[in-house]
Amino acid sequence: MGSRKISFGSTRYRGLPCCIYRLGMITGHSQTGAFQPSNMISRMIKGFIQMGYAPKWELKMNLTPVDYVARAIAYLSCQPESYGETFHLLSPYVLSLNELVADLNSLSYPVTAIPFYQWQAKLLDMPTENALTPMASLFTKKVSNQQKTFIETTALASSQVFDSRNTQMGLAGTDIICSPINSSVLKAYLSYFRRCGFLTQFTHLTHIS
Repeated sequence: MGSRKISFGSTRYRGLPCCIYRLGMITGHSQTGAFQPSNMISRMIKGFIQMGYAPKWELKMNLTPVDYVARAIAYLSCQPESYGETFHLLSPYVLSLNELVADLNSLSYPVTAIPFYQWQAKLLDMPTENALTPMASLFTKKVSNQQKTFIETTALASSQVFDSRNTQMGLAGTDIICSPINSSVLKAYLSYFRRCGFLTQFTHLTHIS
């Protein structure tokens, strides 16, 4: 990060046109569903389905589709008035973890919401095949001197959202709009996961009751 600051500062000092884009938690394409399987949200979705359980948790998540981010950067980078500005590319919507679980169930992926501490115990007992196993500590360990788990301090949590008014003003008058992650978008993600083999009919077999 230090080298980036030096680079940006040096570029501005020399009078070269530049702008800074700060991203939140990026998700898949809102239309095609194309989604990187190693993404944190991809793993959460698959992990919940594999377990058959998810935490009953009102964690507010800020999720931004990649197609919105790509179009926004492509447009803003071509506007002379953008030079020297900083743009936070974040969704204006939040999605709670409980809403995500409800949407999975509505799309015929049975996932039972249980108290967080019970879900944490199940997560720690999951086999290595579960998509969440490599990142289990994000959900089970707390940040030093805080009562929050690591996952609550990442760009995923809406509490980490930055002021995006600059972005909104820069995109005013365009058709570049950020889609909320609703059941329709989630359906596209799940369809893509099946097509690429990330989800299969045997995904649920790693469930432990």
